[in-house]
Amino acid sequence: TEGRIQVTVEATKQALRLTVRDQGPGFPPGILSVKLSKETVPGRFGLLLARDIAAAHGGGLSLRNEAVGASAEIAIPYSVGT
Repeated sequence: TEGRIQVTVEATKQALRLTVRDQGPGFPPGILSVKLSKETVPGRFGLLLARDIAAAHGGGLSLRNEAVGASAEIAIPYSVGT
């Protein structure tokens, strides 16, 4: 079965949101309920890097399991005109 990866970018007056969705098996339940660190998500350094980049810009990373697959969203606040 072929899977799809969907990347969307949304700009609102308050934030820029980058969302990546896939049709895979989703995140293991433990990842969604813990604070991300090298110890809690071994081998998933991309998640840690995305979280750290978002945090460096005053934003955050949220992970969700969907009905099919999973999504990761980076939100970075900004003001229009700056």
